[in-house]
Amino acid sequence: MTDGHVLSLWRQAVLIMCHHRCAFCNTKGDEKLQAHHIVRRKHKITRYQVINGLPLCHKCHSLAHTKAGEQKIQKLLGRSYQTLVDMEQVSYKQYLTVNGMTDTEYMNQVSSELKIIIGRKS
Repeated sequence: MTDGHVLSLWRQAVLIMCHHRCAFCNTKGDEKLQAHHIVRRKHKITRYQVINGLPLCHKCHSLAHTKAGEQKIQKLLGRSYQTLVDMEQVSYKQYLTVNGMTDTEYMNQVSSELKIIIGRKS
């Protein structure tokens, strides 16, 4: 399971969960939308979590990378924002150890979860 494949599944799931609309301005249409990672995508635990994504049009995605955009995201997400911030504090290695998983098992689990969301909502 490659990172690119799982990120593609993640993008599809994020768009589905938000009804294929920009979370800020309500623009509709997958070709117009980008999936924005709320917590930096370099953090592997949250990288593929649907709650860590918002569909945004190009203009709103640029806004999301500003202080005003971050405040807007915090307001939109409420408590979920703090959950993401807390998840970011856990190292990937520690997460795998605590959950008794290998990297491959984690990637397969995440992929399966995303496929369920995509299959259920599409």
